[in-house]
Amino acid sequence: MGAATWLWVLSAPASVYLDDAPPPMRRWELGRLTAVAPLMVEQGRLLVVDLIEREQPSCRHLRVRWQDRFWPTHRAGEALRAWMPVQLESPIGPAPLWVECDGVKRRIEVQIQDIVPKLSRHKPRGRPGRAALRVLRRFGEPPLDRVRRESLAIGRAFANASRERLWTEQFLRPAAGVDTSAFGAVRTFRGRRSVHEGLDIAGGATDAVYAANDGRVILVADDYFFIGNAVVIDHGEGLLTLYLHLETSVVRQDQMVKRGEPLGTIGNTGRVTGPHLHFAVRYRGRYVDPNDVLRFDPARPLPDALAAEFLTPDRLIPDAKPYLSKND
Repeated sequence: MGAATWLWVLSAPASVYLDDAPPPMRRWELGRLTAVAPLMVEQGRLLVVDLIEREQPSCRHLRVRWQDRFWPTHRAGEALRAWMPVQLESPIGPAPLWVECDGVKRRIEVQIQDIVPKLSRHKPRGRPGRAALRVLRRFGEPPLDRVRRESLAIGRAFANASRERLWTEQFLRPAAGVDTSAFGAVRTFRGRRSVHEGLDIAGGATDAVYAANDGRVILVADDYFFIGNAVVIDHGEGLLTLYLHLETSVVRQDQMVKRGEPLGTIGNTGRVTGPHLHFAVRYRGRYVDPNDVLRFDPARPLPDALAAEFLTPDRLIPDAKPYLSKND
């Protein structure tokens, strides 16, 4: 989340693969299945595997295991597809992905690489009229009772997520501004290090924020200490999107929303350095790089599904502001 007076240090090893290209893939034979999986993935990224049925009958008992958990599959064209988050704290090196079809088990080795944050920029300062409040939020001790109550409310919302899949199309980038802080950026505040678990997008109080995909609103936060005014959308099957530090919100609890529907405007609420949208993606309890989800095209097979062009608001919404790239 955006937090005050952060000093962040970005590591800069060589990138594993280009941002606009999918990672290298390999095919493994597994009984009646062919598994298509990447050879490598960075910490905090989304691991996607396609299981193509080559023979009939199909698997009656199919299990996919990654990082000590079993993950569900869903139909994607001719394949069964599994999404699996790679934990940010995952050890670097080879990691086993297990696929089992009716008792026939296959180990697929995936190389976990260091996360490589792509950018980090200073956000514009907030309005002078809120200087006193910003100073208190930046430097003051958090009010523990209030923070505890708000944390419980957020936890209850997360627990209220649907098991049913509520989306089918590519995710929409939720705002038109330029990225100012990448997922995975390492920050230090008051002597404590933390990892940024979202994507910050710059903007002002009149800049719209849109629902990234179809879903149900499971939380509308009213000026929470850390996240300010915020909205959380449940897209089903454990997939949530979070929109933090809003100036205003125009949706209500339990409202069903469509992709591109306005949620509110970018703001300067909560513990922040300036107006921006903190956009986060949480999948089954783990945060993943939002750009992995934004660049995912569910209509394509692997590896092309992982390298779709961003769907920006101006391409979908007639009166949306033109998208600002990091080169603008």
